Amino acid sequence: VQLSQRKLEGYLKLAQIIQWGRKSPVKFCERFFGIEFLDAQKYAFMNTWLKPYNLWCITRNGGKSTLSAPFIMTKGVLFNGHNSYILSNVSAQSQDTFMKIEKIAKKEINSFTGLTDFFMGELIKTAANTDGFTHAQSGFNYKLYNGSSVTSLSGDINNNRGKRSSLNIYDESGWTEEEYVVATTPFLLQNATFRMGGDIDVDTFP
Repeated sequence: VQLSQRKLEGYLKLAQIIQWGRKSPVKFCERFFGIEFLDAQKYAFMNTWLKPYNLWCITRNGGKSTLSAPFIMTKGVLFNGHNSYILSNVSAQSQDTFMKIEKIAKKEINSFTGLTDFFMGELIKTAANTDGFTHAQSGFNYKLYNGSSVTSLSGDINNNRGKRSSLNIYDESGWTEEEYVVATTPFLLQNATFRMGGDIDVDTFP
């Protein structure tokens, strides 16, 4: 397929924005989502961005869910096929964090006065799913056009096995049972980008 010069320039600009956002995710949030953070929130966000394991120890009413929501949103927008799971012992807890994302997208968080419509434009919408957010009993979910998704899961271990994840968020992890973490950590061990066969050179493919 031959692309026009205008479309090629558009793809180049998109790639530049994505690369800039990956290097400066807090600024990306501020620019595209319209979210402004306190200095302590910026510190937590940036120190979590590239590390494989993180624990946020934040005081009551310190904005844990309000900070984790834009973190999840940013990962999903900036990395294609980025699947996140919000996990908790009880479904109501994980659903509450999911709803923070939905409220930010719909500009329903009073403390964020400059929110934009950007994220709503990235959501896949259908006739049965008019705003992009689904609220099934098995888990709340949304999908983006770049292949990323977010799902909330309940604490039933038997229903939470064999999934693939790019990011596990354990809401209220201090109350999460060890058995639950052991059962869900393997979500992160499967690499969805693995390839073999055909013309692929496995020595050079990342």
